[in-house]
Amino acid sequence: MMVWSFKLNKKILAFALILIAAIIVVVLIATGGRTEAPEQTSSRNNAVADEADLVNFIKQFGWEIEDAPAETIAIYIPKNFDTVLERYNTIQKNQGYDLTKYRGEKATRYTYVITNYPGVTDKVVINVIVHNGEVIGGDVCCKALGGFMHGFSPERTEASTLAEVSLPTDIESALTEPTVVPEEVVGPSD
Repeated sequence: MMVWSFKLNKKILAFALILIAAIIVVVLIATGGRTEAPEQTSSRNNAVADEADLVNFIKQFGWEIEDAPAETIAIYIPKNFDTVLERYNTIQKNQGYDLTKYRGEKATRYTYVITNYPGVTDKVVINVIVHNGEVIGGDVCCKALGGFMHGFSPERTEASTLAEVSLPTDIESALTEPTVVPEEVVGPSD
């Protein structure tokens, strides 16, 4: 059996630690210190105290919308996510949100009709999910045959082919028709 040994040189150790620290600093500078999901939520104002705040939130993505929401409904984020909700939450994670943090919670979904979606003649809506005065997720979608769903951003890079499984309809039923609503979840509306 062969045994290797070495003597720890303090100068080499100090140099290695400085080199590691320098690499970490370079990486942080290059990434801007980002630790969030791909699309940054920190630069957005997710606080929604009233309808004007909600409209401003939507307009920061360049969307023009009808004056009043087409729908405002209370929803429940299920405690257990099925395949459809997991896929929907992937869209949320791609834009810096995560609905798993709100499992079993009551929220409000505001739906506005987008009037300036490029290249689409069918009705396109933006859904914004609000919990305790803060945006926690949402999507832009077209429910027409062959429709689409993606995050808030107008770039359709994350546009989903999930329409093949009727995601917009499935999401609505999954969020609005809970089988059992725990009593502690039911409370004052948001």
